Amino acid sequence: MEIQPLPGHFKLWSELELHEFQHKFVIKAVESTDQGFAIRRSDGTVEPLSGDDVSTNSRKVSTIYGVVGTIRSLAATHVLVITSRKEVGSYVGFPVFRVMSMKFLSCNEALRLPNNQEKRDEAYFRTLLRVIESTPGLYYSYETDITLSLQRRFKLTEGRMSKPIWKQADPRFVWNRNILEELIENKSKVVERHFRDITQRYGETIAVDLTDKHGDEGQLSAAFAAEMQKLPNVRYVSFDFHHYCGKSNLENIQVLYDQVSEDFEKQGYFLMDAEGKILLEQKGVIRSNCIDCLDRTNVTQDAIDLVSGHYTVNINNPSPFQQNGFESFSYLPVASALIIGGLTATSVSLNQAGRNAQTIVSSIICAGVTAGMMALIKTNGRQICSRPRLCGLL
Repeated sequence: MEIQPLPGHFKLWSELELHEFQHKFVIKAVESTDQGFAIRRSDGTVEPLSGDDVSTNSRKVSTIYGVVGTIRSLAATHVLVITSRKEVGSYVGFPVFRVMSMKFLSCNEALRLPNNQEKRDEAYFRTLLRVIESTPGLYYSYETDITLSLQRRFKLTEGRMSKPIWKQADPRFVWNRNILEELIENKSKVVERHFRDITQRYGETIAVDLTDKHGDEGQLSAAFAAEMQKLPNVRYVSFDFHHYCGKSNLENIQVLYDQVSEDFEKQGYFLMDAEGKILLEQKGVIRSNCIDCLDRTNVTQDAIDLVSGHYTVNINNPSPFQQNGFESFSYLPVASALIIGGLTATSVSLNQAGRNAQTIVSSIICAGVTAGMMALIKTNGRQICSRPRLCGLL
């Protein structure tokens, strides 16, 4: 459901009322109660609001913050709604929210399953639904599309931006899109289509495979590598993350960076000044994956960013350390040593403070120097560590 408060600008309703009747669920916008829809509890059919739906309130009413989608199982249709949210930031001036909790509204639960296997399948499916309900981490906005990078957003025509939000969005990031697509396709066509889409959108692509080279993951990795050999326009790099970086040896990410650094530097990055003028454009991406694209993938992406050291967002304002001609990273161990030494000296002098006035003065001086250094690091931490490297300090 959308409103259009300004020409060319769509906004989703940010608060909805959920009315739970005996035979149906009714969802209405708080700001406009004639806008919404009803869902029959008998079979999950979605219907427009009737006159009775608009004028009648149920005894059980709750506030929800969005309808994510519908999922059909063997026995029922399940409507997923957002029950709590938290504003976590903004993107191009519009607030961005994080889903804190969700709830499934199940319809047609009275349907009898004919055999025990289907009953077990349905029970397992319900378990997965409960996991989804309790798993936060979905981010969204009511007023702008957050599936596009800033560079792609600025390249889009104004006509596209005036379309409803779900028509602007990159279809790969629409939550329930995969539920609607065919699930069984030829794997070669899937891989080829996937990387063709990435290349068309983002330019030169480096595909980094972080999976293990043995066991079940090894079989998957080998199959992935075989498919990548058929794509001459995509560079494939295999990096067994657990082999190189196991037991917290994260500094070995440098091995991967050495392999991709030359192409990575050529890709560049997107940079825009305060007046909205585009100064630089990114010409490619590193596309990394493990099995679930969580821990290994996130650590690798963050580590490559750290090693590359692209942190000066405003090229006209270098850090004060760079202005003085110093390599900023060298200050980190020095600052750490001063803090630890100051705390130690303060602790020792305090233990002896009762002996004479000189010891008391020494304690005050040590405490002051330590506090000053901590304040300096707190204020200028980004400059002190503006070009970090993965080493023993991490």
